[in-house]
Amino acid sequence: MGDYKQLPAIAQQSAEEAAVTDLLLRNIGLEDCRNSLFERLYKSSPDTCRSILHKQGRMHPAIAEFPNQTFYYREQLESVPLPHQLEETPYEASLTPQDSIDQLLLERRMVFIPAEAPDHLTCSDKTNPNEARIVATLLGHIYRLTESRFDPNRTVGVIVPYRNQIAMIRKEIARLQLTALQDISIDTVERYQGSQRDIIIYSFTIQNFSQLNFLTANTFQEGNFLIDRKLNVALTRARKQLLLTGNPHILGANITFYKLMEYIRLHNGYLETDALSFCRGDFTLPSYRKNWEVADDTYSLPAHFKQVFSELIAPPAQLEENETYYREATAYGRSDFRTLPEEMSPSDFCQVYNYLYMRKQYAAAQALFTGSGNWLHDLIRKVSGRVVFCDLSCEAGASGLAFADVCRSLPHLDLTYTGIYPMQEMGETAETFFRSPAYKHIQASWYPRLSAVPAAFWQAHAVLTELVIFNLSSLFDRIAPREARDLALQINQLVHARPLNHYVLVYRDDAGPCMHNHSYTAFCNHLSAELKPLQPQMPLFGKIHCEPTEGVPVSQEFLYEIRTN
Repeated sequence: MGDYKQLPAIAQQSAEEAAVTDLLLRNIGLEDCRNSLFERLYKSSPDTCRSILHKQGRMHPAIAEFPNQTFYYREQLESVPLPHQLEETPYEASLTPQDSIDQLLLERRMVFIPAEAPDHLTCSDKTNPNEARIVATLLGHIYRLTESRFDPNRTVGVIVPYRNQIAMIRKEIARLQLTALQDISIDTVERYQGSQRDIIIYSFTIQNFSQLNFLTANTFQEGNFLIDRKLNVALTRARKQLLLTGNPHILGANITFYKLMEYIRLHNGYLETDALSFCRGDFTLPSYRKNWEVADDTYSLPAHFKQVFSELIAPPAQLEENETYYREATAYGRSDFRTLPEEMSPSDFCQVYNYLYMRKQYAAAQALFTGSGNWLHDLIRKVSGRVVFCDLSCEAGASGLAFADVCRSLPHLDLTYTGIYPMQEMGETAETFFRSPAYKHIQASWYPRLSAVPAAFWQAHAVLTELVIFNLSSLFDRIAPREARDLALQINQLVHARPLNHYVLVYRDDAGPCMHNHSYTAFCNHLSAELKPLQPQMPLFGKIHCEPTEGVPVSQEFLYEIRTN
């Protein structure tokens, strides 16, 4: 009996050293010396010789849902249920909050508290003083809420990736002068495997992107699912409550951590604060209504766009019950459109993806084009309205539609839209939008990749000076740096071959503080020097201003940069 999706025995060999080349050994399933006997037997045995325990008695369902959809989708674990799995709150219902931190603990099962990188560089990168202060603050409040029944071996535990962080957290705990907290377990994920606590606090600790490799070292692919064994163990230690703290910008570069933060955000557990403000209790607890991002009244969208959207994009079946599944299937908006769920057809996948994210993409593009000054309208006037909008985004034309609507009032606009679709069905959806009465005045064409656009197209748009806009939104958080470099070289070639035109590059990442701009940095490093940021302080954060509706945030952040020659 065992679980191959949790941490195996620790092995020091690298993948190359552990690889087995002997044919006889490989034939009996021994391909990697780091794999346990249980794992080899499980994977090599027919279904008739193995079984799965589908009941779990540890996690409350609100904690179990994310690992269930992300790591155990095939198994679909269910609660027993035990009494604590039926409780409505993580603590005694009679407790009254004394401050916002108490309220957070009493009302939320899963929480993510952002912690910025330390201001000083004297400490080790295996420690994080901001996170240590957050952990100690949480522990002080947890102790006060559970003092009458506090048990250091049952109530709360702290998980960290580095032993250096243990000492820093112990130092912060000592400042609280609460003797009972000195006996709680603060340890690494590896040592916590097999243990459990009512409340688990996980301090990610890492300060730079290179440390992600260590944090995700025990990861493997199973079909379309990426199984992070270390994270799986950390999350599944908690019985009643799971509290996480880390740097969202660093963690957002990893797809599994990004999905985790998005899951928590969509369940009102992600705090928009910093370490100092949190420790002071100076933050607002989000209390947004369920599925607010896909509600018709969330974003300020033109009536004609809303109408076309409602006609073309139907809501997924049983969205209320299956939202987490749909979000996971679409990588919480960060799908690369290369690996799709086995149980979904490409057209169904695109339907789900566009229903969940297209309105937000449109709203972000609309905010970008209307909120960054008069530069856009001035450029369009200089070229007498001749514009080519080359859309390389992983969208179904959302940014192009927003651009067309923002510029709708400009006289003599001659707009040509060229879509480079991530998959054929997305291109077909975009084409349907542009053929609707509201957008049929726009000349539009679609291609599977930038290199497939005929040379004659570019030549036809270089006779007179035109404005060529390359839309790079919703793109770099899902392609590799190598692909980003190749794209930069292609754009360089187009720009240098037709110097008469004016060029604009628009980059946008709608994940805000959880953005992943590694590949965009690689893109910029290989981009022609003549394509410079519109403002020297770019990239900047922009805001999508939501409609003033109850249960909806005032705004959402996106990262953007505009480059031009």
